[in-house]
Amino acid sequence: SACNGFILEEWKKSAQLQTKSFWEEFEDVTKGCVFVAHNSSFDRSFITCYARQYGVEITSYPWIDTISLAWPLRLKYYSLDCILEHFSYKRENKPHSAMNGAEACKTIYTELMKKSK
Repeated sequence: SACNGFILEEWKKSAQLQTKSFWEEFEDVTKGCVFVAHNSSFDRSFITCYARQYGVEITSYPWIDTISLAWPLRLKYYSLDCILEHFSYKRENKPHSAMNGAEACKTIYTELMKKSK
């Protein structure tokens, strides 16, 4: 949509890529990792739900949430774009696309970790 950049057709294409072997490989590749996400409870619930549809249980790993880490900044809003702007970065180029969001989240996490030193 024009409001948030969500394009149903693009999500439908990526949904077709999901198979049992996809989720088994995801579990294997991420085993022992710490996940960092913006609004991690949202991401975690989707990953867990979709993997279970294919009979794959995602091992529970630590999840770090950039919204929670940004809370001490006392911003008016805690969207990905607002936190990026706080650190003088451009807004996310193409919202709701996995790699762009992951890169934006990585940028925020890196900046927040610099502040915590």
